[in-house]
Amino acid sequence: MQHCPIKLFRRRGVTLVEVLVSLSVIGLLLALLLPAVQSSREAARKMNCLSNVKQIALGALNYESIFGYFPSSGGLDQPSFLVKVLPQIDQGPLFYRFDLDGSMASQSVLASRRPDLLFCPSDSVAANNKLLRSYGGNVGWDEPFASNSATEVASTGVITYATYGPIGTRDVSDGLSNTAMISEMSSTGYSSQLQTRWNERATGGRPFGRDPSLMASDCLAATSNYQFPNAASWISGGFAVTLYDHILPPNSRRCNWVTPSIGSHLSGNVSTALCDGSARQINNSIDVDVWRSTGTRRGGEVVSFP
Repeated sequence: MQHCPIKLFRRRGVTLVEVLVSLSVIGLLLALLLPAVQSSREAARKMNCLSNVKQIALGALNYESIFGYFPSSGGLDQPSFLVKVLPQIDQGPLFYRFDLDGSMASQSVLASRRPDLLFCPSDSVAANNKLLRSYGGNVGWDEPFASNSATEVASTGVITYATYGPIGTRDVSDGLSNTAMISEMSSTGYSSQLQTRWNERATGGRPFGRDPSLMASDCLAATSNYQFPNAASWISGGFAVTLYDHILPPNSRRCNWVTPSIGSHLSGNVSTALCDGSARQINNSIDVDVWRSTGTRRGGEVVSFP
């Protein structure tokens, strides 16, 4: 009986070189894909911020249509405009738990229930502290009355102090589509690089009521700085807490009397909503005169966005 020869096939294994090549290819693909994924996520966060700032502005416009004026801020330990606009952003139950005549500092339990709308996903500081907010109202800057008194000033913005009097759409003579209302105003917390505040010295000895160009040059000329842990909550109506100005362009340095709009992601722009309810990304490179023009409701300027 003739036996057929049995052919033995050796199973070829994977060599070390092949494993290393495969890992190298996978690593290369990950290196190429990761930036794209991160960029896509950041773009999504920016769109979320833009949507939030628009909804807050629409809430403020709804408030204005009801009361005849925009929500105002009371002061450092008084309710912020964000508290007053809560019913217009679907947060009525939270609003009615606040004592608007009481100290805001004593109501931090309510502040810890911050609506998600007031938080930008790129704001890593506010992400870890629910007392903080990611947006602020345009107070413009202070200007002196005819008496030129250091204590008698009026704001050029639209979200101002209640003591400056009610301000409504009728007072925005520059045009609703040319005037800023809400913008990103990233939190600093107690451990952020954004704590740096420069020791601006007031030329002429008066901190408020100066020309914005003078305030800007004083701020930029400052050579010393300190850490300013802005950790006051979103319910507080103080300047630099829930109110910002248009003296310097977005993402500029902060000084004693200058608080610009600052994007939490610091990627070169900020989400800003105008008084007509529209919203857009404003780049750091915007002309400073254009930016200042958007900060005034009745400056008589013609604004042309880039």
